[in-house]
Amino acid sequence: MALTGDSFCTSAMNAFVLALKNAGTFAITNGAGALLEILGKLSISVGNTAICYLILEYNPEFEELASPIAPLALCFILSFMLARVFMDVYGTTSLTILQCLYVDVDLQGQKGEDKFDNPHRPAEMDGIVAMLRVQ
Repeated sequence: MALTGDSFCTSAMNAFVLALKNAGTFAITNGAGALLEILGKLSISVGNTAICYLILEYNPEFEELASPIAPLALCFILSFMLARVFMDVYGTTSLTILQCLYVDVDLQGQKGEDKFDNPHRPAEMDGIVAMLRVQ
């Protein structure tokens, strides 16, 4: 809707058709994004739990703590939930950027211009567009 100004249903259908036309790229992006999301969630959670363990182990205020398992489990669960929120933003952003790129390429093609050469496209996207040209 924001890219073309069409109604919701028209925009949803156009996005679905665009994803079907470029299913391979969207699948690869989804797969790579999911892998990075999982690694990010786990590394954030494990890192925070390790820091929590160091605090519990070496801070004299926690000497009377019998077992650090319960606080560490709680720390891991809370860290995982927060990491999930942050990494979901990453996944949504990567798919949104890919969708915007393909809409740009399609709109250039509909105008009858070279769809791989748009002077208004950010320079950072040139490498990705060059890969699209090979396909």
